[in-house]
Amino acid sequence: MTGSSTTSFLEMTAAERAARLEEIWSEYEQALLESGESPESARANIERNRRDLLGDDGNLREGHHFFALREGNDLVGQLWISLTPPGAREAYIYDVVVLEQFRGRGWGREIMRRAESWARAAGAAHIGLNVFGNNTTARRLYQSLGYAETAIRMRKSLDS
Repeated sequence: MTGSSTTSFLEMTAAERAARLEEIWSEYEQALLESGESPESARANIERNRRDLLGDDGNLREGHHFFALREGNDLVGQLWISLTPPGAREAYIYDVVVLEQFRGRGWGREIMRRAESWARAAGAAHIGLNVFGNNTTARRLYQSLGYAETAIRMRKSLDS
């Protein structure tokens, strides 16, 4: 059951954030490779994102927040969200994940509901995200929550 009285949605500690961020870079690289990018292009993309999102000290720039969704003591999922740029009226979800053993039980919807509540409270009028085209489960969830496609990137292999 999602959203019970034992459910918490709290900011992660610095150590939790650092660990999740390393997982995100690895998962993002894998998603780029699966979407057809070359290993060199994927690595360059990751490095460009690291430079854009991290300050010179290696910490995230102002306005970024990492949340952990827990049911009791169990970590169910995680969210990385920001007002982009800080003080803007648009929130952006950089990453949302539900741990595999909790998938298919409404937790993705719960995290998105909490993300939207946080964004509203922070003064955002809109919320956006990016999803890879092959992630049909996530795309269906976002569409069911009222998210509309605003851009579609297409690719064709010329090798075959």
